Amino acid sequence: MNVIAFIIVLAVLVVLVRVSLRFWDRHDLEESPFNRRQFLIWSFKGMFVPLLMWMLVNAGISTRFPPVLASIEAAKSHGGHWVSGWLALIPPAMFVLSSYWAATTLLWLVAAHVIELECDRRDLIASMAVWSALLSPVLALILYLGKFAAVGVVVVIVCAPVLTELLALGNPRKKMIHPMYSRAIQKIQAGKYSVAEREIIRQLTKRDSDFTGWMMLAELYANHFNDLREADQLVHELCRQPDISRDQMSQALHQLADWHLRIGKDPTAARGTLEEICRAFPATHLGDVARQKINNLPMASA
Repeated sequence: MNVIAFIIVLAVLVVLVRVSLRFWDRHDLEESPFNRRQFLIWSFKGMFVPLLMWMLVNAGISTRFPPVLASIEAAKSHGGHWVSGWLALIPPAMFVLSSYWAATTLLWLVAAHVIELECDRRDLIASMAVWSALLSPVLALILYLGKFAAVGVVVVIVCAPVLTELLALGNPRKKMIHPMYSRAIQKIQAGKYSVAEREIIRQLTKRDSDFTGWMMLAELYANHFNDLREADQLVHELCRQPDISRDQMSQALHQLADWHLRIGKDPTAARGTLEEICRAFPATHLGDVARQKINNLPMASA
């Protein structure tokens, strides 16, 4: 095995891994697959496992499984020094595998910007077009010299400045995913309330503080499951969400008071719910509206 070739390929491998890790770390967001542990797993699967498989299928472990490459098979058949030729497969295989692995990694990160993160697709396309045009002489030379084996290097050279540009304003942010409740509404209209409940909960996993989803779930318990206690608990849990607005909190508590009055026939519970608005927003329009509604409530339960 050519030691110089091995050292050069090893240096290229280190550079590609370092570049990939740099961009990978910048995408290490909450609930994302881009953490160090996943990087190690991805590296092992993407480079070292294929390298081991390539060397294994060319080792000629038995007569039933001869080497894939004819040159190794010929050396073994004629009693030549096939081991040195077999080891010489490592540098080119490492180069191709590491470059294609790095190219796939960077393309994955670019795709993450488009699919899951806040990114203007037009800016991304424009950036890739500009960098491809600027680097076209270098890319053409690399493809001419390396042909198919150099495609991975070409992709890395294009994607690296594109990702650098995308990250110039800071770490990427998760794209806001808006839950869709149309299927849950259809199930409610069809009287399939348990299915609707599961669908609402499934949508809330996309954005666990979504006001509409919480209120739909609470309404489901109040109007269809006849479980005012659970509806009350859901509304109050919603009101403890850190990003709920004043208007939303007031709206949720007003709705809960209406359920206590209409379904539970309990003006005392309704009054207590409305008084929460008064305590939370004293000397405000929201508090005044709640106080007016309290004054119009009956004094005792029916």
